[in-house]
Amino acid sequence: FRCTAWRTSGWIGWNDSKSSGGNTRSKNNTNGNSNSSNNTPFPIAVDGAFEVGSHLDHMVVQPKFTWTPRAQPHLQKNAHSPKLFLSESAPPQVELLSIIWVNKACAYQRWDRNRYPYARLDRTCVVSTNNTNHSTIVLEARSSQEQDWLVFSLKLIVAWLASIIISMDEDMLHEFFSPYSA
Repeated sequence: FRCTAWRTSGWIGWNDSKSSGGNTRSKNNTNGNSNSSNNTPFPIAVDGAFEVGSHLDHMVVQPKFTWTPRAQPHLQKNAHSPKLFLSESAPPQVELLSIIWVNKACAYQRWDRNRYPYARLDRTCVVSTNNTNHSTIVLEARSSQEQDWLVFSLKLIVAWLASIIISMDEDMLHEFFSPYSA
């Protein structure tokens, strides 16, 4: 699916960013000027996807929700060298079971208009996780119908995975886990 994520302080798709070693994302300020102190977030188009996990002999790789930027505005000055996510570099992601809740922005009680002044609340959803690198993910759909679909789908997928794990239904686990991937 395609939607818009909010870019804050040079990070794509979430508002509580942490730096990590070997990160391939830009650390420039939101307007692309590293000398500026303007921290007004702006949206950036992303492609979202769900990755299946894998269940190996002594290791479990959990299914994940991932997103990849479709545009790289921080590289527009030098359009000849776009960044690519190579096979050894992972796109931004959160494990499905780390998602705490998903809700529409209009239902989010602590919405900060200073932080997201241009967000369209009728199209925006907030994903809260227990992942310290991506504790809050703010996504804006193209329409309110797509927002409804996105909120419903994320809730349904997380609930479906949790119910399969709780019921210990190994046959159903193949929907989320591939025995052939690592």
